[in-house]
Formats: sequence, C-alpha cells, structure tokens
Amino acid sequence: MSVSESENKRAMQHALDAAKVDLQKAPWCLAAWVGGSFGTGQADAWADLDFRTVVAPEHYESILARRYEIPSAWGDVIYEEGVPGKIWAIVHCRPFFKIDIWYYRKEDMARNPYWLLPHMVIHDRHGIFADAVRRASQLPPDANQWSLSYLKTKAVATAEEVRRKLLRQQPLYVHSFLTELRDWIVRIHQCKSRADRRQLPLKYLECVAPAELREALLASDHGMSLRGLEMSLQDLGAIVLNLLDETDEQLIHALRIAVDW
Repeated sequence: MSVSESENKRAMQHALDAAKVDLQKAPWCLAAWVGGSFGTGQADAWADLDFRTVVAPEHYESILARRYEIPSAWGDVIYEEGVPGKIWAIVHCRPFFKIDIWYYRKEDMARNPYWLLPHMVIHDRHGIFADAVRRASQLPPDANQWSLSYLKTKAVATAEEVRRKLLRQQPLYVHSFLTELRDWIVRIHQCKSRADRRQLPLKYLECVAPAELREALLASDHGMSLRGLEMSLQDLGAIVLNLLDETDEQLIHALRIAVDW
C-alpha cells in the first residue's frame, strides 16, 4: 500500500498543531519543545515528531503512568512502541509517521550542549528551557563530548572485533560491527574537522561531511559473503588509517593486525 507524501505531511501537521494546543494548556506541562528536523525547519514528509516536555513535580508520576495516552490524542495511532519503565513514549500513526515524547523533571535540565541545538519552542511557562539554553552556552565548546583519542581507540577496537568475527566465520556479527566501525569513522572525521559534535553522526554525514567520505563509506559495502565482508574491512581500515596521525603508532600497529595488512 503506497503512502501519499502530501497526506502524510498533512497528518503530521495536524498532530503538531494538536500537540501545541494540548501542551500549552496542560497544567502539568511547564515547558515543551520540538527537536530534530522540525526544530531546524527542515522537516520533510517522512520526518518524526520529537517532543520534549518538562513536567510539574506534583504531576510527574501520574504523567508517566499515562505517557502513551498523551501523544495518542494527537494522531491516528496504529500501535505503541513498547518501552517499559522509561521516561518517553513512542507511538506510530497513520499514514506513516511516529511521535516521540520525553517527560523530564526540572532537575533533568542540567547543563548540556544538546540544548543549544535548534528547537521549536512550544511552551516555556517559567523560562525553564530558556535558562537551560543560557547555561549550556556557558559550557566549553567540547563539553561532554568524546575526545579524539577515545574515538580513535574505539575505531581500532571495533576493527579488531570485525577480524575476530571473520575468523569465527560469523557474517551477521561481522556486518553489525562494520556498521559500528563506519559510525566511529564519521565521529572521528566530525571531530577532526571541528564540526559541531552535538549533531548526530548520520546527520553530519548527510549534510556537512564532504562527498568523498560518503562515497567511500558507500563503496565499502561489498555484500554479505565472507569475502565481501573481508573486502569491506580492508576498505574501512584504509579510511581509519588515513584518519590516524604519526603519533598513533600503537594504534596503527594494532589496525594493521586487525585488517591483516
């Protein structure tokens, strides 16, 4: 069954409008905002609606108890994605979109560079979100971010895991770790280019990274045969090697063993 782009976009807009009305008048809601592509104004017909809310303390437990009920009032829900014991709810709606909603306490709004990402503010009764943004702006540029040295070690360690799974002839495990290795490669590139590391790696890869990196990662997929997976490791190992420096002598040695050079 095909999904109409225009129909889906209308349904999402209807859900967004309903959420705005609901959250602005809800006595439990102290603040609410939308992140992701809606926050940047770049949402297309296949975007998710990612809501964040701050709940008044006297309502917190009761809101968590009915955390699915709230977003279900905004769209034509097909099913609820099970996340027991969490502070968020995910509902999937017709025609083909989903709503994510997080329920924070005020004390959860600790200084975090995440708050500096673009957001569409729906409601901020006591300036809670505005204060979180102000405090986040006082953080050092790389606060709470992984260091370059950490990212490099994780990339090489993941390449080693790929080699182990190849030696055991476990292609599904190999494929999984190759996907993880691509993620570490993007993170390293993101860090070395001094890009905003609050941005998710895939978003950086799609919107910011040079085309050469995207093309190299796409070209590194040689299929699911053991030989193809071995070739993928070779290609990704070469990319990692180019991201290492002369001072990373031990990592280079370990990488050569993992990639079997």
